[in-house]
Amino acid sequence: MTFDEEGQPVNHIDQENLLTSDYLNLVQRRLHAVRQVLGPNGDLILENHALTGKLAAIRFGKLAKQYSPLYYEEPVKPDPQLLATVHHETGLPIASGERLYSRWDFKRAFDQGAIQVAQPDIGTAGGITEVKKICDLAAISDIGVQIHITGSNLMTAVSLNLEATLPNFVIHEYNINTAMPKMLALTKYDYEPENGQLTVPDRPGIGNELSTTAFKNSNIITVK
Repeated sequence: MTFDEEGQPVNHIDQENLLTSDYLNLVQRRLHAVRQVLGPNGDLILENHALTGKLAAIRFGKLAKQYSPLYYEEPVKPDPQLLATVHHETGLPIASGERLYSRWDFKRAFDQGAIQVAQPDIGTAGGITEVKKICDLAAISDIGVQIHITGSNLMTAVSLNLEATLPNFVIHEYNINTAMPKMLALTKYDYEPENGQLTVPDRPGIGNELSTTAFKNSNIITVK
């Protein structure tokens, strides 16, 4: 449910179609407030979680453009044609990729000019090697990369190591879920930002290890 500034519930919004004027006015007031807090040099990212349809995403993007967002993340479902349409209609850089699962999925999106910031997830897009290939494909087309991270510090560590090798790296994603106690209990080491920056791990391997808690709560299969 969406609430206004007074904490009152806003009527259900059909995000798949056109957004109402009342809803867009609420969005504009909130974007204005966020930009005031960030100042003129703070990076603002729009995240729609692919919940808006094409027409709604275009109208939302045109409204938000005056606030100079860094990019527009998942304005529509991960369909190259839909993403390309939103990009061309709004003029905003489009970020997407957490729901794309191979270099071929990304190549189709790159070839259609649908994505300006690629967001592959190492855990779902084939692992380190496959994601590195995706990032190299992106670099060929001058497309930036922000690896998608919403898991434990295991994913943070491996993503930081890979990002450090990318000439087209844009920004590291930090998700508050990573700092949840149940997430912190899964790994031996914790990597948290300081003054908005993270340090690339210098430990062996990917820079982290599963904890005894993780093993105790997992199904362990030994392959001989």
